Amino acid sequence: MPILSSVQASVDAQISTLMTSLTVQQTTYKAVRGKFFQGLTSATDASLPNNTDVSLLQTVPQSLNTAPTDQAETWNQIGIIIPGTISCSMTVNNYGGPQGQGWVMIARFRHSNLIYSKSTNSGPEAYRDSAWTQVS
Repeated sequence: MPILSSVQASVDAQISTLMTSLTVQQTTYKAVRGKFFQGLTSATDASLPNNTDVSLLQTVPQSLNTAPTDQAETWNQIGIIIPGTISCSMTVNNYGGPQGQGWVMIARFRHSNLIYSKSTNSGPEAYRDSAWTQVS
């Protein structure tokens, strides 16, 4: 079984690719709608495969056709390019605070039957960034 840091590094590379596309789409979305896109969680924790072999990371089936109640657009409708081999679930939360608007992409994956989560902030509230943390 590979060490956890190897799996985290692999998923980090996938997140980096996704963040490039997401950042472009978020800029366009905000310019048109005045707020950032919110993406509902793309996969439940129960559906996350147990990634124990970094050379064989399993793809997470993504559910990208649902929208929150206060927004009409889904992941698929705004044109975010989701890699077909992504090995984590994704959630995008938008926020507005005293320092301004921003958004956070939260990724989750399973390794050795434990769930790990990481938040990547894009906006003025840097405290919203978090490193990989075991959450269950």
